[in-house]
Amino acid sequence: MKFFFALLVSFFFLFPSPVFSGDGSAGMQFLKLGIHPRMNALGDASVVLGSDAASAYTNPALLSLSANSSVQLSHKTWLAGTTTDFIGAKTSLNDFSFSVFLNTTNIPGFEVRTRPGPLEGMFDVHYFATGLSSAYALSETFSFGVNAKILYEKIFVDDATGFAADFGASHLVNDVLLLGASVNNIGSMSSLRSSATTLPTSARIGGSYTFIFPALNADMLVTTDGISFFAEKSNHLVGGVEFTYDRMLALRAGWQTGFEARNFFSAGLGITYNSLIFDYAFVPAKYSFDSGHTIAVGYIFH
Repeated sequence: MKFFFALLVSFFFLFPSPVFSGDGSAGMQFLKLGIHPRMNALGDASVVLGSDAASAYTNPALLSLSANSSVQLSHKTWLAGTTTDFIGAKTSLNDFSFSVFLNTTNIPGFEVRTRPGPLEGMFDVHYFATGLSSAYALSETFSFGVNAKILYEKIFVDDATGFAADFGASHLVNDVLLLGASVNNIGSMSSLRSSATTLPTSARIGGSYTFIFPALNADMLVTTDGISFFAEKSNHLVGGVEFTYDRMLALRAGWQTGFEARNFFSAGLGITYNSLIFDYAFVPAKYSFDSGHTIAVGYIFH
């Protein structure tokens, strides 16, 4: 299994195929960002975080890390008044785990001007993604997963649909070390007026290590992702630290490199009460862009 995991990592991240590469920038940028406060607070590191529907959005193999069923709702506000809403649910059956999710993103305030003169109107840009995820535990330590997504975008009077898939793997080395890899957004869109939008195909590799402090009834998780965006031909390092006390209160701080409009640091917290989970993240922005705020509520069915 370790050889298979190393081969998967090499194929997805170290040697990106020319099939996935491109010139210029990709569209559908909302697909690149973490949709849960825990991800956002930890610098958008997500390839080994969690075991729920939000985690499966990046790496579907993570669904196999827990047999518990859960449901999540999150709301994000970020650059230029953009809002993103996510809802997802997860369940397990024997060695298989499944999740369904829906993600809607809206960017408001675009002006309509077809000729010089007064403003003719306003419109919003809409994006939508929904899909089904499945993971299979090949052993007690290794899992593989797949996402299948239907995509939609509407800009003024033009719209387009598409399909994309994500593939991921996770390897639990021991009780405190978890490794993961994924390749995301492999697919295509139909033509939007004269040309099709290029999807932001990417690959991630990362890991997390948990330090346990029995005397404090606490633990500290350190995680990092390496990300390669093929169309933009750019690479980034992101990561963060999460300190959890008594499995009830989590304090988080994150960092990321190489993003033009987003700041280096991020922060957040999580509160767990019985089966109910509340999370919040703050992501400051550079220049005059609005900072990002993400809130989420989740419930675990034990």
